[in-house]
Amino acid sequence: MFTNDGNVYSPYTGVFIAPTNGTYFFTSTVISHYGQYLETEICLNGNSLVYMYSQDTKQEQGTNSVVLALKGGDRVWVRHQGTEGSKVYGGHWSSFSGFQITG
Repeated sequence: MFTNDGNVYSPYTGVFIAPTNGTYFFTSTVISHYGQYLETEICLNGNSLVYMYSQDTKQEQGTNSVVLALKGGDRVWVRHQGTEGSKVYGGHWSSFSGFQITG
């Protein structure tokens, strides 16, 4: 079972909302479908921070991580970055996770 202490991550919207000020760590791994490429990014309040890219003749993955100083209410999520290659290989193959380091 995945943890979601405080229910600060919405599995419906894919958005993490910081409950308090502090330093947080986030990571994402996104896998593209066979024969396609995929450009994604981790965002803070709608601003791009780091990118993930995957492309190959088979399923391939892109991974990146970031440490952020957040204020309570800041929002972090993963979104599609490019104009093509929008098919994410879903299920439990692609992921987004994070946790608070200090508060």
